[in-house]
Amino acid sequence: MSEALSREFLDIAGGRILSEQYMLSFGDGRSVRICLDADADDDISRDIRTGRFSLPTPHRLLLELAAPGDRPVLDLGAHVGIFSLYAASHGYPVVAFEPVPRNAALLRRSASVNGFDRLRVIESAVGRCEGRLALIGEGPVARMATAGESTRAFHVPVTTVSRTFIGSGSPLPAFIKMDIEGGEIAALDGMREILEADEAPPVVCESNGHTLHLAGHSPEELVRRFMEFGYRCHWVRPDGLWAVDREVLQVDCVEEILALPSGSAVPGGQRVLERPSVEETIERIQRLAEDDLAVVRAYLCLAISRAPVAFVQDERVRGVIRSLETDPAAEVRQAAIECGRALDGA
Repeated sequence: MSEALSREFLDIAGGRILSEQYMLSFGDGRSVRICLDADADDDISRDIRTGRFSLPTPHRLLLELAAPGDRPVLDLGAHVGIFSLYAASHGYPVVAFEPVPRNAALLRRSASVNGFDRLRVIESAVGRCEGRLALIGEGPVARMATAGESTRAFHVPVTTVSRTFIGSGSPLPAFIKMDIEGGEIAALDGMREILEADEAPPVVCESNGHTLHLAGHSPEELVRRFMEFGYRCHWVRPDGLWAVDREVLQVDCVEEILALPSGSAVPGGQRVLERPSVEETIERIQRLAEDDLAVVRAYLCLAISRAPVAFVQDERVRGVIRSLETDPAAEVRQAAIECGRALDGA
């Protein structure tokens, strides 16, 4: 565990938090100071403190897809600002949207201590229309609260990306990173004018099947929405890009999507791979059924319940569901039982 470079209190709505500064290296010769909540115990904060944090591969696509200039980079769901700080360190103007007050305060302070005066923080969620949103959780996975969680939720303002830019005289975004835990489809609907513009930006977007389901959506619906706006979608993998379409089943709980507007070329440094075959997907299903995380196993059941006939008629897939019906985790057992019923009715 590295020692904090400094500590100070930051004022936020309803109180103060103790902020600690650490050095964050991006592995490309650039590093920044980043402010963390001293009480934060999430994986990202721990990895930064111990020097083990590695910038996600999709974030590095920024340098291949957009050159620094007057057009801003958007960070939707900025958390404490890792991507925002990375982009700012390379000379991009940045507009970061972060609804959680403590995260927004930490990012503002990080921008200040690094001298990033073109990094603007908007303390708001993004969605389909303006209003208020109930959230639960304050770390990197703050998400929309479900009906049964309303007593534990806090409320934040919501704006649309289009309202921030259309008619404001500001240049349209050059690149968008989005990680908003299930709110992605609503956010896309709220930036329609930007996605349909002649200079529509590439988008890097997390597709979290669990949080999309809680919001009433699916990963396949997210891909379809991008395609409705004329985008081509790829899953970002360490060995290249997997082209995906509305027919591809996401069995992993989390995938990273690179969505490119019509006419945009794939980054030169990236290989485009063939989409996984049915056999490869079934093998992946069998491995995921043994994952340590219950949320991954439960989501797998949800994915299988939406699967095409080629999957659901395979005895190996049905065997996976039968085994998960006796899983130690209640949420997995319930998801497997519901999936089994859906398959029996297919």
